[in-house]
Amino acid sequence: MHLIHTAFMLGIIVNFIPQVSSASDTPSKEHLSISITNKYGDVFTNLVVAKILSDGLVLEHKAGQLKVKYSELPQDLREKYQPFAAAAESREKQDAAANAAYVAAQREAQIEQAKLRPVRETQQPPQQPAAGKSRIEIFKQGWAITVLNPGLRELSRHLSDTQFIYQAIGPNGFNLSIFVETPASKSTENSDVFNYYWPRASRNPLIDEKSIKTEMMSKFVKVSCTALDIPNVSYYFAFKGKWVDVHISKSHFTKQDEKFFADFEETLS
Repeated sequence: MHLIHTAFMLGIIVNFIPQVSSASDTPSKEHLSISITNKYGDVFTNLVVAKILSDGLVLEHKAGQLKVKYSELPQDLREKYQPFAAAAESREKQDAAANAAYVAAQREAQIEQAKLRPVRETQQPPQQPAAGKSRIEIFKQGWAITVLNPGLRELSRHLSDTQFIYQAIGPNGFNLSIFVETPASKSTENSDVFNYYWPRASRNPLIDEKSIKTEMMSKFVKVSCTALDIPNVSYYFAFKGKWVDVHISKSHFTKQDEKFFADFEETLS
């Protein structure tokens, strides 16, 4: 996930640079033959279109990214990119809805954990339930996902012809969610699942960018990060014509939980 430097959004001057390589036919990742000067007098060249937004473009340069509104672009670039604005606006609304749903789910899980906390606090001493294995059957697919179960309580299970969604909570702030969907393309590699889902998930404003770690593993692509100081891990993989995202998180994280996360990963199949 990249941050847009908002300081560059004001006082922008756009200049043509004939020497820069000509634009490609592809709207995204196009090299632009312009320079941009911000209100501080900093000049940026060798710009590449990183993202098309509803109100402008995000441009990459060697030091990072900046946003330029359509009204501040030369006429030929305006005419080329503004037709994509409507699709970008629709995509931004979908991303905003997904982020809102994620935040709502996190808050719901926290409320559920808060309800359980008084009961846990009356137990002396507090005990961690022994973790066993659970098989979660995937609706009408003839296969299941096996996970390490620390004492899960199912919150919801949604079924449709194209999607299976499972959510559960465990003791001491543990959360589990499983998404199984019909692929967005014919691609069947684990990396295809990651490349489709993570760019969308990474837009969540609650995620600490510096905490993001991606690992390409044999069974799945693993992404670790923290959101609201809560450790999160997502496992992306393809299986029998479906794309799968298994997500776990844990509030009140302790040293003991590090071993549980490692054991969960080893068990996941």
